[in-house]
Amino acid sequence: MPGDTTYILGAGISVGAGIPAMNGLTRMIFSDRYMLGLYNQLSHFCGFAYPDVDLETDFDGPVLAGPNFNLNIEDFMTSLDAFSAFVTNTKYDQTLPFNVQYLRALLMHILGRCIMTLNEELSVPDYFLEFVRRLQPGDRVITFNWDSLLEKALDKAGVPWIFPDLKVTNGDLEHAYNPQVVTVVKLHGSADWRATNTPDKDDVVLFSVDNQPTAVRSKAELRDVRFSGMVGERMAYSLPETPFLIPPSYFKDFPWRGLSGALWLTAYNTLIHAKKVFIIGYSLPETDHQMRWLLRSGIMFNRVTGKEFVKSFWGCRNDEDLESALQGTSLDYNLRELHAQALSVGYQHLRKQWDQASLPITVVNPDGSARMRYEQRVAKNVEFVQQTAEQFFVRSPG
Repeated sequence: MPGDTTYILGAGISVGAGIPAMNGLTRMIFSDRYMLGLYNQLSHFCGFAYPDVDLETDFDGPVLAGPNFNLNIEDFMTSLDAFSAFVTNTKYDQTLPFNVQYLRALLMHILGRCIMTLNEELSVPDYFLEFVRRLQPGDRVITFNWDSLLEKALDKAGVPWIFPDLKVTNGDLEHAYNPQVVTVVKLHGSADWRATNTPDKDDVVLFSVDNQPTAVRSKAELRDVRFSGMVGERMAYSLPETPFLIPPSYFKDFPWRGLSGALWLTAYNTLIHAKKVFIIGYSLPETDHQMRWLLRSGIMFNRVTGKEFVKSFWGCRNDEDLESALQGTSLDYNLRELHAQALSVGYQHLRKQWDQASLPITVVNPDGSARMRYEQRVAKNVEFVQQTAEQFFVRSPG
């Protein structure tokens, strides 16, 4: 059986360690440390797509973030994906000085280099160590973060942990669970993950298809990328490596036979079996519809509280035997039926019963407006702690 508690970590848990939040991370990308000169197409796309943001543009050098630069990487990645979809169906790209399809891989490469630099330069803070020391064997930690701060903290504290063992065999997705250790599920990938079928001897295989590795955890550094040629030339570009990162775009896609789909299925199975859920430093952004559905479905159709939910929905008395009331049908069958009704009839139809019986969650977030988003889009059964992760783990007992 899965562990007692599931933790969901957002960018907020890493801010106290020096990992910048989304706006700060975008500023870091558009700095002279990573913008690699005149021929970096990414910087020129930013100036093209966002004429109103504060960019210091110079034809003789890179396009860099100005002193008042404020661009969220979620918005930037969504804009890039939307523009890519637009030019695919038009001839608009024939007039552009940059290759739109290439920009996405370039952004992931530079983002990966930023994160790996931070991984090397930053130490694990005390509050993060306090967090991992609370973890028990069988607990699961779902994280959106690309950095390795969590893994470093677990290793430093001596807490046994693993990534889930994910593979596709004969078309079927398999995922093993080990109740003796903490399981870490990185929903958006990691800066030290690579999509490859030729791993080095020191690489850790994360995902395989019919015994063929397709993604690994690698210690190898992402090599620098520099280009030559005029800005207006349409050139064929290639990257030395591209980290396995799922960008925070509105247009996320999770093919279930790929690593990204396997990770999200693992997260769903984690939530439907959890007895407690803590969400730390994640504000449930307006555009993150996939996570909204994951939370709503996972918490609403949790197997632990599912019995009370079904009893509430069918109007069973507290002393009534549920199996008799369901006339021999299984709890899982009824949960699937209610899930189908939630999708076809509408969310409001089940809201009252959901609020009465759903699994309670604790949200730790200094952003007070996050409470309303969780209560409106997930469930009202939310305990909201308006604190930073550092305040919560340093000051709260147990």
